[in-house]
Amino acid sequence: MAIKIYPNPTFDQFTLGIEIKNKEDLSLKIYDVIGKLISTEKIYQNDQKINVDKLNNGVYWIEVQSSNWTEKEQLLIQR
Repeated sequence: MAIKIYPNPTFDQFTLGIEIKNKEDLSLKIYDVIGKLISTEKIYQNDQKINVDKLNNGVYWIEVQSSNWTEKEQLLIQR
């Protein structure tokens, strides 16, 4: 399953596009470039807006995980 992050680069929020076909529990984790976990939240809808206005400029990894798959994408925050 593929995830989409847009706009990328972003400055205050991005939309996470993912096909949620059933009511499985999904989690979103944001890691900095060295792998430190920055935030975690649950995902409940297909095109969910994620606020990142408190994060510094830089490169981050977005990880979406369910009980049977994990997908990662890179995000650039640029102001």
